[in-house]
Amino acid sequence: MKGNIGLLVHPRRDSGDLVALIVEWAGGHGLGVRGMEEARHLLPREVVTVADDQLGEGAALVIAAGGDGTILRGLKLAHPHGVPVLGVTN
Repeated sequence: MKGNIGLLVHPRRDSGDLVALIVEWAGGHGLGVRGMEEARHLLPREVVTVADDQLGEGAALVIAAGGDGTILRGLKLAHPHGVPVLGVTN
């Protein structure tokens, strides 16, 4: 399995509990979590931030937590890397 999970969060929704669960689960499975630089203020320090185009690079999965737009953005960013996307509405 690849070494990280890409994570997109909606910029105006409170996803703190969901993000904490994802980070805990990933850590328990030896995976890191990467988020987008623009969302740094929404993510705990355990999440490494990267540029948009790097979110899916080397990822086992991209999780898009938000609404339709967030999920569509996740698909756009993951597609070039052939990474599956899990859409979670919150």
